[in-house]
Amino acid sequence: MTSDRTAIDAFVFDWRADWIAPIEGGGLPERQRPVYQLAAGLHLDSSIGQATLKVTAHGIYEAFVDGTRVGDQELTPGWTAYRSRIQVQSFDVTDHLHPGDNVVGALLSDGWWRGQNSVARRVDDYGTTTALLAQLDVTLADGSVATFGTDASWRSTPSHILRADLIAGEVHDLRERRDWGDWATWTPVRVEDHGVTNLVRSAAPPVRRIEDLRPVSVRQLATDVWIVDVGQNTSGWVRLARLGPAGTEVTGPPHNGEPHR
Repeated sequence: MTSDRTAIDAFVFDWRADWIAPIEGGGLPERQRPVYQLAAGLHLDSSIGQATLKVTAHGIYEAFVDGTRVGDQELTPGWTAYRSRIQVQSFDVTDHLHPGDNVVGALLSDGWWRGQNSVARRVDDYGTTTALLAQLDVTLADGSVATFGTDASWRSTPSHILRADLIAGEVHDLRERRDWGDWATWTPVRVEDHGVTNLVRSAAPPVRRIEDLRPVSVRQLATDVWIVDVGQNTSGWVRLARLGPAGTEVTGPPHNGEPHR
């Protein structure tokens, strides 16, 4: 019988990708760092039999293929004792790929890695930079296998999410959305050597969106100020429509002196 340790080692040492990090400008304020988009192109010569994308990060990531979100897990790779183990997620992306040119990418934010932690709201607990590690293994229709991983060919750019912190919230500028197809004009990434010996499969059930909640009441307090009550405590997102003309600001309650937008 194969031991758990052997199974983990076989998983870890299958990596043929590099850790990559966005090159950030100086003077970024703590708790107010942007989310970065990272992407690269790949070409497939024939139809796809099966494809698996393995991803992890120093920070929090969301993976994309040709602009379509991969999987339904949130806050990946999850919070662990990062110095001892970092979880890796695997996704079946067979239906996301097609013969010809494709783009694989990710959104990367601070998360618990260097964002605020604990009641003390410490920052940079595990590192001062974020990083992404991803590998796509594709079995083509003829049985051959092609592997594409994060490396120096990837590019990055600040995304439309101008600030992101698990405690302070997020600031989005919907006018700044980046097309995944424009990745070639972005900034080169930095390749880093973080190793893979502390990478493990996800052990816990994933965090997912499970329900849409409709407000039980909406009460106006003043001009342009409303309280929306969804009837229970929850963690999630607010869905808004008809936000007004470009340049309109929508803000939530202030946190650390900064409103959510």
